[in-house]
Amino acid sequence: MKRISIIIVLILILSACSMEGETVASQLPYPPNTMAAVATSEIAPTSILTEEGKRTAVFTGGYAHFPADKVEAALPIDFSISGVAEYEGELYGTAQYEYNDGNISISFGEGFLDYHKKDYEIIKNLYSSAIARRSVAEYVNPYLESKDFDFMTAEEAIAVAQDFLTKLGISAVVKTVYYMDYVDMQAEDDAFDKLAQGVDMPWGEEMGEWSEANNCYFIEFKESFDRIGIDRNTRRLGSSISYIGGTGIDICVNKDGILGTDIYAACDVLETEEPQEIVSEEEAIHTWQANADLIITDSKAEMTECKLVYIANLIDQEYKTPYRYTPAWRIESYTLFPRGDGTLARIFEYAYFDAYTGKEIV
Repeated sequence: MKRISIIIVLILILSACSMEGETVASQLPYPPNTMAAVATSEIAPTSILTEEGKRTAVFTGGYAHFPADKVEAALPIDFSISGVAEYEGELYGTAQYEYNDGNISISFGEGFLDYHKKDYEIIKNLYSSAIARRSVAEYVNPYLESKDFDFMTAEEAIAVAQDFLTKLGISAVVKTVYYMDYVDMQAEDDAFDKLAQGVDMPWGEEMGEWSEANNCYFIEFKESFDRIGIDRNTRRLGSSISYIGGTGIDICVNKDGILGTDIYAACDVLETEEPQEIVSEEEAIHTWQANADLIITDSKAEMTECKLVYIANLIDQEYKTPYRYTPAWRIESYTLFPRGDGTLARIFEYAYFDAYTGKEIV
């Protein structure tokens, strides 16, 4: 509940600033910039390329099963000593496990695993609040500045995280590495304390003064099939939004190893179909551009990236697994819109194009 409360507080503060015509970025101690680049490091899908370089496969997948012995082998925690308790989970109706001693909390079951050491929640909230301000064109995310901390390099941190995922039986590619420097986190924390104007921001009280010991890498992964990342499929049903597939994997690594991790909707591959020829990246971009040119607006959409991904599709119309995962070209773009205070807001959108037909998926 505490994490939910913190996120709600953040949303309320950010929303209030927008309604009053004041951006969060204008009150944070970072220099303005017209565009803040989003650094990604998703691995190119070289392993699926044949001599023609045009073939990949459809697969079906269900939620991954995390048995207790597999999780215990991946984490530095002895279940027999700590007293990790099994209970009948409400989410999937299968065995789930839970433990919390005030310093370490863990819960896991079918398709999900949360493991948090002390301070992980605080750092994740600062990371999440920085991500939320991506829409403010003037905001520069301080955690995207590439650096290696003294306790280990970014590549070594990725190796630690990848080893953990391998023990769980998860194949994943790196999406983004965030360099959580304690100086930046202190500045961000102080800025929010000032911005809150009396609203209780719990992480400031719990952390106290930040120090070099708080430096860590926050790594976003995408679960992958044949080294191609798997995206979440977003479906709008009236006023509500449903999500299909698309594993979320966040892993925070500090000087002591894994500080915390959040994994949800992890997938097990059940069946693979024969590979088929796919359209080129250039063809997908051409189709996207033609569609974008038909939209009359004051700000033209600017493409930021084109990636080959997998996207989940329903087999059972009641949103039950397994899902059918098909390859698609994902194009991210943004448009700029003026805000009430004279700053610019970036509105990001994803468009997906069927990798077999080249047609946009709507």
